[in-house]
Amino acid sequence: MKELRFTRRKERKCAECGSDSIPYLCKGCKGRRDAAKEKRTKDRLQRKLCISCGKNKIMKGNDKSTCKTCSSIYPNLPIRKLRTWSIENDNLYELMMKKPCTTKELSQIVGVSARNVDRWLFEGASPKKENALKVAEFFGKTIEEVFSRYV
Repeated sequence: MKELRFTRRKERKCAECGSDSIPYLCKGCKGRRDAAKEKRTKDRLQRKLCISCGKNKIMKGNDKSTCKTCSSIYPNLPIRKLRTWSIENDNLYELMMKKPCTTKELSQIVGVSARNVDRWLFEGASPKKENALKVAEFFGKTIEEVFSRYV
């Protein structure tokens, strides 16, 4: 199925139905996909389930209609799509959760790309000394407390 979609994209055809289409999906397929997503969201809201994962109950007082897990994870999800991801820098992640801060906000404060902050969080990469110092100052900690690799 994946190869078929790839072949259709090369031939400038809709990935689902195969009709001539410059974007990824033709208008008909995109409309059907959007309608299905909207229906799924309405169904989850009626059953008071998280609209993101559909598994857990919605948190009370949460205007985003998400469960506790999705509410805590989604602000700090990686910018790019990873097959599997795990948090490599627990210290930085916990500090970001305590002082609500997304990867994008932290990247703007430090003056680096959001991709770099992703690397620090999810790949365990170490930032340059001056960037590590900016992050540590922002959270009011030492570099060693934020990035254990500098110990």
